Amino acid sequence: MKRIIKYFLPLIFPEGICPGEDSNGNVNLIARDGQGNPVLRGTSIAGVLRTSFAEYVCGDRFGEEVSFWFGEKCDSKNPIGRQPSKLSIPDCIFKDDVGGQLSVPINTHNAVNRHSGAVLDKSLFSIEKLPPGVKVNLIIKLDCEDLNDDEIKNFSNFIYLTFSNAIYMGGNLARGIGYAKLIKENAGFSDYKLDDYNQLKKFLNDEYQIREQKIELVPDKTFDELKSEENIENKNSILNVEVKLTISRGQDLVIGDTNALDYDVQMQSVTGADGKKYWRLPGSSFRGVFRNWFNRLAAKDGFDVADNIMDYFQKGIPTADELAWCRIPKEQRKEFQKHPENIPCVVSKLFGSLFAKGRIHFRDIIIPEKNLNVQHRMHVAIDMISGGANEGSLFDNNVLTDKDNNIFNLNISLKSPTEQEIKWLIKTLHAIDSGLLRVGSSKAAGRLSIENISAMGPLSELFNNESWIGNNSYSTWRIK
Repeated sequence: MKRIIKYFLPLIFPEGICPGEDSNGNVNLIARDGQGNPVLRGTSIAGVLRTSFAEYVCGDRFGEEVSFWFGEKCDSKNPIGRQPSKLSIPDCIFKDDVGGQLSVPINTHNAVNRHSGAVLDKSLFSIEKLPPGVKVNLIIKLDCEDLNDDEIKNFSNFIYLTFSNAIYMGGNLARGIGYAKLIKENAGFSDYKLDDYNQLKKFLNDEYQIREQKIELVPDKTFDELKSEENIENKNSILNVEVKLTISRGQDLVIGDTNALDYDVQMQSVTGADGKKYWRLPGSSFRGVFRNWFNRLAAKDGFDVADNIMDYFQKGIPTADELAWCRIPKEQRKEFQKHPENIPCVVSKLFGSLFAKGRIHFRDIIIPEKNLNVQHRMHVAIDMISGGANEGSLFDNNVLTDKDNNIFNLNISLKSPTEQEIKWLIKTLHAIDSGLLRVGSSKAAGRLSIENISAMGPLSELFNNESWIGNNSYSTWRIK
C-alpha cells in the first residue's frame, strides 16, 4: 500500500539563525531562494536528522540502519545509490510576525589574543543572520512503503523527540545562534493512504497549498498519540545549565557594536522578527570569556592547552589559523583529522577546532530594550607621564545600567561533559560572580552577579558539591 506521512513542525529561533550558503569576501551570506527570500535548505534539515539518528539511535554514522532511513551516498563505485532516502524535505521559507520584509543584520566578529588583548591577524569576518524570533514551518514527508506500523511509530517518535528537545541548526553556532524551539501546540502529522481516492485527492491538494503558500495547513493528528517516556536529550548526554544574571550594583555593561553610528562604542541591539528592539548580549562574547578562563584553569591543573603562555613567548604571537589547528604542524594534521579525539588540547576538545566541532554552546541573551537603562558616557585617554589628556583622544559611548535588578538568562549546553569540565565551568561561573571576570568592551565595567543557577542532565549533581572549591560557598545560589 502506498502511504505517506507528512510531519508539520513549526519552529521558532529565539536568538536567530544563520542558514549560510555562500560568501562574499569575508562575509558569510545566508541561503535565499530565487525570489530573494531567506530559506532553510531541506538538505540541511536532513543532515541534522541524519547526524542525530546516527549518534543517538544506532551509534554508527554509516551503519545500515542510517542508510535504510536516510539513503546511501552516491560515488564512483555506486553512482545512483543502492538505497534511496525515505525522507523528502522541501526548502522552508522564513517568516516574521509583522508580515513585512525580514531584516537581515550583519554582525562582525574577530578573535582576540587572550595574552595581549589585541585582535589576531586575519581573524576579522562578518556573518548575515536572521533576527531573533524568526519562524519557519518545517515539513517532512516520510515514504512508508514497505514499513510496518511499529517502524513508522518509532521513527515518528524520533522525529518529535528530536525537535522537542534541544536542537541547533544552521551555521556559526559558536556565535550564540541557531537554537530551534518547537511550537508544540501547532505541531502534528497527517497520514495519507494514497490507494484511497479521497485521501489521494487531499494529499495532492495539500501539496498545492504548501507549494503556493495559500494557507497555513493544520495537521490531522497531534504528537500526543506518540507520547513516550524516552527522552532524546538524555540519550544525547546533554547538560543544560541556566544562569540567571544581573548587572552588579554600581556597574554598567557595554558589548560594542561595530556598526555604531551615534557613538564611538554603543551596545549591541537588534530588531526582532516581531519588529521590537532588543539589547543583545552575544553568546560568542561569553564563549570567549569562558574559553580564556578554561585555558588558565586547564594549564594550572597540568593539562595540555594549545593557547598557553610558554608557546606565546617561545613561538611568538599565533595567528587565528594556528590556534584553530591547535598549533599542530601541517604535516601532522591529517592524522588528527581522522582521530580528533586524540587532540592533545583539552580545551579545544570542548570548545571546538578545525579538527572537530565543539561540545559546548552559549546562546545569545536577548533583552527587551525597556528592561534596561541607557547612559551616555564621555571618556578621554590620559598620558601616563604628564597626567594630561592625550590630544584627539576624546571619545564617548553608551552603556547599560540596571537600577531595577532585572534578571536575564544565560543558557549553556554541554554535550557528553566530563567531571573535570564541569568543575572548570563552576569555577568560571564563580569567577564571574566574584567580579574577577568581566564581560564586554569596557575595561572598568562589565561585572555581573549570579542570582541563581539550575542544571539538568548528566553530572548536574556536581553543582551541589563545592568542597573542592575552597572556602567559597555557593549557599547563596538556589541551585536545583
